[in-house]
Amino acid sequence: MWECGSVGVRDCGSVVGRGVPPSRRSATRRLWGARTTRPRGRRVAFGIGFCPHNPSCPVANAATLQLAACVPNFVMLEMMMTDVPYRAEMCDEDLTLRNGQMEIPSRPGLGIELNEEELLRHPYVRTELRHYRGDLTNIRPPDATRYYKVVNDWP
Repeated sequence: MWECGSVGVRDCGSVVGRGVPPSRRSATRRLWGARTTRPRGRRVAFGIGFCPHNPSCPVANAATLQLAACVPNFVMLEMMMTDVPYRAEMCDEDLTLRNGQMEIPSRPGLGIELNEEELLRHPYVRTELRHYRGDLTNIRPPDATRYYKVVNDWP
């Protein structure tokens, strides 16, 4: 897999022709600007899969799920397995991971409502990037919990 920004849209044909694995990972937050329509185009024509980066906060997760439903070359969605224990109080998302696939909410808009009072109880706190502290993989608090249901009902 190659990272977002490492190869431009115009270079897709030459990269795929050289045997680069056909997938592309992009951050959803970068896709909502002027580049929103670019995940398709030449990438679809060359069979390059779209694997969006998903920071997994409720809004980013909801937006990425809706984007996944609209992009024909969508392959997989990155997600965090756990989150802060108060996530369920911050919003009313109802996520189900069924047989390894996350179901896309059918409610209007992004499919979630935020609880602004609860959000105010957990203000943004600037922290030093963990990349420079030596604890890059330590990204969830010790009391992190699942924020989705897992259903395995394969026939």
